[in-house]
Amino acid sequence: MDVRKQFEAYQGEEKGSEEIKELKKLLQNEQLNSEKFRIAYEFSPDAININRYSDGLYVSVNKEFTKIMGYSEEEIIGKTSIEKNIWKNINDRDRLLSELKEKKFVKDLEAEFVGKDGRIITGSMSATIILLENVKHILSITRDITQVRKNEATIEIEKTFIEAIMENMPDHIYFKDLNSRFIKANRSLSRSLGIENPDDLIGKSDFDFFTDEHAAQAYSDEQLIIKTGDVLRKTEKETYSDKSATWVSTIKLPLRDKSGKIIGTFGISRDISKEKTAEDKLMDERMLLLTLINNIPDRIYIKDVNSRFVMCNEAVMKRRGFTDKSQIIGKSDLDLLPKEVASEFVADEQKIIQTGIPLINKEEIRSDYKGFKGWTLSTKVPLYDSEGNIKGIVGIGRDITNRKRKELENSVVGEI
Repeated sequence: MDVRKQFEAYQGEEKGSEEIKELKKLLQNEQLNSEKFRIAYEFSPDAININRYSDGLYVSVNKEFTKIMGYSEEEIIGKTSIEKNIWKNINDRDRLLSELKEKKFVKDLEAEFVGKDGRIITGSMSATIILLENVKHILSITRDITQVRKNEATIEIEKTFIEAIMENMPDHIYFKDLNSRFIKANRSLSRSLGIENPDDLIGKSDFDFFTDEHAAQAYSDEQLIIKTGDVLRKTEKETYSDKSATWVSTIKLPLRDKSGKIIGTFGISRDISKEKTAEDKLMDERMLLLTLINNIPDRIYIKDVNSRFVMCNEAVMKRRGFTDKSQIIGKSDLDLLPKEVASEFVADEQKIIQTGIPLINKEEIRSDYKGFKGWTLSTKVPLYDSEGNIKGIVGIGRDITNRKRKELENSVVGEI
């Protein structure tokens, strides 16, 4: 169909979208601009169609229309938009006609259309009224914005997710510019700094909230990240001038734009003050326990389920004549004592491991490969893991040689 021949002199105001205005200008000097009009019509990146005003019958469509809607020119020409079920919502067509009647043009009317394959297409339509053989027709140009709207919906969902995370995440999340000034932060961080609205942090830096010592270190870390692009993981102590220090586990990374250029930093910090306090307390208790264990004269040790040493105090080392714990850890009494003595010790320990019944205050002869050394009062109890399973034994041995000798002396004297 020769589109140029379908257009007659336009009657009405020069209004409408820029694309439609351009088509009208081309029509004003038909002979001169017919080729320009044909090129603009056929090769437009937007769908262009001409419909009879009264019923929506298609009289002309360009190639982009057939591409977007999926219909061939033969399938669509001579059919009405209602007949082909083009409008997803017929009220959009009524809205188009109403605006055309009132203003003679429509600009950027957004509507949904149904393609041949049932696919829903979102279009932004601009339209105006023209006369063809004294009959009103609608010239419309529609831009396919389906993907744009999908992208916007995806972005909106992602934005909702991000806002939910920023609003509810208990960890501190923050973004900073190249000068280590906040450009975005979540509510958890702002509240920890005594500020209710996270937006009030924007433009400020760590120097506004922490002591210079901590702020300077944080600034130095972030500038190094900006310079190298490396990721930083550390546990750091945050100090304030007006309250107690806090501890955080931090990861900081470079913030990049779409081209990959570093434009700042961002980080996530988790307050571990309670854990740090508990850890320090546990360490203090452990050091106290080790001090006691290593200085008590009794021999204290732990063995695994195979009767091998996993820990021993200084008294055990001294009695065995060792100077380094590596000489005893991982070994059993079978490796360190005469077989007849060691076998009894190991048998006792395995019975405890199998039955869970402790051995209390058993008198044992202490000897090594050089011969008799004395007596030991030995207590051995099962060692349990967190699930209640026996994972070894704990032993305490006390030297009772002097006591035993005194008892023997008294016994001999008594007999005499």
